[in-house]
Formats: sequence, structure tokens, C-alpha cells
Amino acid sequence: MVTFDNEPLSQGYLIFQPEPDTPGPSTAADIVEGNFSIPSQMGVLPGTFRIQIESHRPSGEKQKNPRTGELFEVQEQFIPARYNSASTLTVEVKNNQPNRFEFTLVSE
Repeated sequence: MVTFDNEPLSQGYLIFQPEPDTPGPSTAADIVEGNFSIPSQMGVLPGTFRIQIESHRPSGEKQKNPRTGELFEVQEQFIPARYNSASTLTVEVKNNQPNRFEFTLVSE
């Protein structure tokens, strides 16, 4: 479960980034209405992971597509950097465990 300012995060994605002593690649999961899961076939190996959470919303700014000339609304990252590019969130994934994680995010 992922909440932002006490509400389920409506949409976004979460990345499990392995710490240096953890084997395996990064793994991502979509967040929908605060929930996320990683399918077992894409499983995450046991170890410690840095978590990055991102979500975007319309910024109100319009830009022109350089190829087509059409206007589009620019999306902005509204989750504070301390939860994504400068994240200090970590989890430990364990073998043969449910590995259920909750992330309570607050705006700056």
C-alpha cells in the first residue's frame, strides 16, 4: 500500500533498486489506488532494496510537440524527491515470506 498525505496514491509506479550487496536487476510495479504487486514470475530476489516512488499529474502548462505541432499538457512529478530521485526508503525482501510493504508519503 502507498499513501500520499493520508490518501491512497491513485496512480504511479514503484521501483525496487537492489542495494550493492543484493543480486539481481531493478524491478518496477504499477501503483493503482494505492496498491502494487510484483508478479511471481518477475519476482524480486531476497535482499535489501532502495525504493523509488513516482507519480505524475497535469502541470497546467502546455507545450507544442516539435514533430506534429500539436499542443499537449506537460506532466509534473509531484512526489517529493526524498521518495524517488533522493530516496532513503529501503525494504528487506525475505525468502518464503509474504513481503508486504506499506509506504506513507507526505508532501513537503
